[in-house]
Amino acid sequence: MLIDKISQIELELTTKCNAACPQCIRNYYGAYTWPSLPIVDMDIEWLKKSIPVDIWQGLKNIRLCGTYGDPCMHQKITDFITWIKTVSSAQIIINTNGSIRSKTWWKKLAKILDSSKDQVVFGIDGLEDTNHLYRINVSYKKVIENLTAFNQAGGQSIWNYLVFEHNQHQVEEAKELALSLGCKEFGYKSTSRFVDKTHTLVTQSPVLGESDQILYFLKPTTYKKYQNQGYDDLNNIVNQHGSYPNYLANAKIDCFAKKLQNIYISAEGDVFPCGWLADRMYGYESESHSDHTEITKMISSVGRNNINIAHSKLQDILNGQWFQAIEDSWVNNSIQRCAHMCGEKSTLIINASKGQFKSLIEP
Repeated sequence: MLIDKISQIELELTTKCNAACPQCIRNYYGAYTWPSLPIVDMDIEWLKKSIPVDIWQGLKNIRLCGTYGDPCMHQKITDFITWIKTVSSAQIIINTNGSIRSKTWWKKLAKILDSSKDQVVFGIDGLEDTNHLYRINVSYKKVIENLTAFNQAGGQSIWNYLVFEHNQHQVEEAKELALSLGCKEFGYKSTSRFVDKTHTLVTQSPVLGESDQILYFLKPTTYKKYQNQGYDDLNNIVNQHGSYPNYLANAKIDCFAKKLQNIYISAEGDVFPCGWLADRMYGYESESHSDHTEITKMISSVGRNNINIAHSKLQDILNGQWFQAIEDSWVNNSIQRCAHMCGEKSTLIINASKGQFKSLIEP
């Protein structure tokens, strides 16, 4: 059984986002939001109806993150957190670009969260002259104002820094700034996104304007300290197996979700083992890949309502045909995404997080 006891839930509260990050699946290389993406907020009543209290009580972590959106865009996120506190003692982790809402709102959030364990991870990829090169449409000044207000109100924040060539020289300066602003932790992330959603290694990634013209290219860091070792491992895999598709077709799956007893629920209410499978649903690169066809075919076979918490109890979804079909696909690796993310020799994701997170408070 893929999931027999849920330890953590990742919730995509919304597909809305104020940013246009060029390597994010929700948009077309920073130019515009991908047209097929439904712009929706999760109905919190679905969670109350579908997930029994005993599951909430047994959770260790609840992550409010975004495959397609920023959770702080959900109008009722504070209501949801307030309710969660009445049914669960799990740690709450929120991932955001930080430029949404007012300083007053961030102070209120700090008071709602438990400062001894709950965390907000601010994705800030550089300083004032560089953050916007990836976090397009994000005001750096606004991020720092909100981060400061949250910290001063007692919130526990983490500064998470994606390292590229254009911002690699600012990591240490950003770390010092994070300390001065009261962040609890600082971490850099050796991005794995120079393997695109078709699982092809690229040396640079375009940033496009509204008319699809190339404005500039994102490039991976040249500093060895911040490089993702997984790219070298990927090249070794190609040498050993003749091609990367050959490896994906034959790799043994060591499922991340199964090990951690993790599930992901999309803003539409669909339940997946992880966000890495959910990002096969929409997006330019995703929709052109065979995984999209395979997964949508599987969903059609079991019935969309039977994987969705608006229509089915969570336990029925986990015990039903959908999760079994995903696990059965590992026999012939018909979903490449599983092999890419959780194949026995796949290390991009593990290596991406080696710089996370280092406490700024304790030695």
